[in-house]
Amino acid sequence: MGCEPDAWAILFCDDLEMRIYQKKFRKLDRTTDVLSFPAFERSGLNELYSKLPKGQRSLGDVVISMPAVVRGAKRARRPVAAELVEVLIHAYLHLLGFDHVVGAGVGAKDAREMKALQKALFKMIFPQLS
Repeated sequence: MGCEPDAWAILFCDDLEMRIYQKKFRKLDRTTDVLSFPAFERSGLNELYSKLPKGQRSLGDVVISMPAVVRGAKRARRPVAAELVEVLIHAYLHLLGFDHVVGAGVGAKDAREMKALQKALFKMIFPQLS
């Protein structure tokens, strides 16, 4: 039995464009490495997603600032590819409904769960860097 992959769109941009998205959607006047825009809330994801016709199933959209990823790689002293994978994992978890910012329905336990999942997934891909 096969598994149908989840679709998600990724836009790569520079810091200026990311700052515009960050200001528009999060009301923060600064750049960041990644923004995620889930298509569904976590509580309704499975039910809504399963009703979509095949070929139209998307978890959402992601915006990544490559200059921020490069800076993050330098800070973490690891290859840019590894930092990009970390950012993609982080974004994917957000699309699945996980969050790490405590408040507005997100508790400390939820934040720890997302961070632990992110760390475990990264370790599976880059065990030598964990």
